[in-house]
Amino acid sequence: MGDVLSYTITVINTGPVAATSVVLSDSITSGLRLVPGSAVTSLGSFTTGSGGGTWTIASLPTNTTATLVYSASVLAEGVLTNSVRRRPLNPDDPGEEVTVCTSVPYLVCKNEPFSFELSAPAGYSRYQWFLTTPAGSTTLVSDVSSTTANTSPVTYTATQLGEYSLVVNEGVVGACPDGTCCPVIIEAVEVPSFSLVAQNPTCTATTPQANGQIRITNLTSGTANTAQYVYQISPGSSFSAATATPASPTAILPSGVVGTNLAQGSYTVRVWVLINGEPSCPRDVTVTLVANCACPEEICVPVTIRKTKSLGRTLP
Repeated sequence: MGDVLSYTITVINTGPVAATSVVLSDSITSGLRLVPGSAVTSLGSFTTGSGGGTWTIASLPTNTTATLVYSASVLAEGVLTNSVRRRPLNPDDPGEEVTVCTSVPYLVCKNEPFSFELSAPAGYSRYQWFLTTPAGSTTLVSDVSSTTANTSPVTYTATQLGEYSLVVNEGVVGACPDGTCCPVIIEAVEVPSFSLVAQNPTCTATTPQANGQIRITNLTSGTANTAQYVYQISPGSSFSAATATPASPTAILPSGVVGTNLAQGSYTVRVWVLINGEPSCPRDVTVTLVANCACPEEICVPVTIRKTKSLGRTLP
């Protein structure tokens, strides 16, 4: 999420006369949010509203094409749709509606069980779900038929990774349920194996100082960048939420530093990947800081000097 989609809406007058008072209503699903100020029209004006907007063209000359371009931010996973409906120009005009969809993958933690209920609208006699696995193979995983039209939504529970596509009524033209022309995609993510670089505390004479530091490295080798990860650090050889800092999972700085002013001892760093804004799929790594403040033997081994014999002085 956080990506931005660009939409281009085109209307063409192929009639023999100019079209007047052309109005198109645009609706986007709740998983999208129109980027303020991004709408640009070649003709007419676009007024934004809740979940879309209205494009009004006072006059569209014959053989003329008008365009509306705008951007929308992705706020949610799943199949996101954008529908545009042209209002009828006269009593004999049925109007027109066009819908496009975009698949935003659902993210799950790698090697953890999951289930998603996929739903299709009622009214069709046959529903076939096909799964394309990450390896590229496609199989039929569900086939629901009825001698009469189904009167309630038909569902399928997805428990495997991959792309789920739905075919209704054996692919009859025009029989694509709303939002199901795009596949439902389920992908696995994880926090990649990362390393901790320790800067040990220094010493003042034989006294260890609390100035150690810990830095994360190799985190960007996974499926996401550091902006998608959050962390906490706690003292000890295992992670403890009760003693962890910061108080809540926090984004990792570009420097990778996750601990400063640390005394000697063991520390455990926990990193999560964000799924729908929630810390998920934790991975822990422990490192030990050592302050070597022992005094060197050649300096600090005590030496006692004692007079054992006196050589007398001979006078002439």
